[in-house]
Amino acid sequence: MSNFNLINVKQYENIFPEEIAEKIYNKFINETDWNKIDQVREKHYSHVFKNSSEYLPDEDEEYLSRFWRSEKLSNDKEIKTFLDLYIIKKIEIDYKRKVSNIDVRCHYFDTGDYFRIHFDSYAGSLAVTINLSKNWKWDWGGVLCVPYGENYKNMSCFFPKWNSMNILDNGIDFSPHFVTPIQSFAKNKRYTITLFIT
Repeated sequence: MSNFNLINVKQYENIFPEEIAEKIYNKFINETDWNKIDQVREKHYSHVFKNSSEYLPDEDEEYLSRFWRSEKLSNDKEIKTFLDLYIIKKIEIDYKRKVSNIDVRCHYFDTGDYFRIHFDSYAGSLAVTINLSKNWKWDWGGVLCVPYGENYKNMSCFFPKWNSMNILDNGIDFSPHFVTPIQSFAKNKRYTITLFIT
């Protein structure tokens, strides 16, 4: 685990035993029931994502995102059991709190998919991204970027390394972040489990 100079972000590696990570990965790559999410929200930067930083989107910009979601995987009982055993218990110990509510979302990002800058503090006090992509390369895109510091003028970027996890603590900072677009030459999809924890 390391903090990368950010008090509101933690990164963990090897979060599942390798055989469990492989089992979840195989569920993702074999799943055929995915819904494309293509979001355009015209007013989000003027109210929900409103900010005063010159480095974050202005009020007249649109929030945009494009990705794929599987409700079937999000409700998969075995995946939820693995999350309870290996993720939720770790979070409860490291954050010294009882997790009372968890929203599970299973996603993939393909060519051109991305998230513009947004904040997840409305969805939960902790936003967790579990990375399940193999052999990922920096220039394939799909990099989680977190602005920080005075007026959010600095940036830390987190590589979607296989079997790793990032946690944004929205209680410390409202943690603006975005995911860079997946490039056409990326050989794999970027698979993730996102958890919002209250």
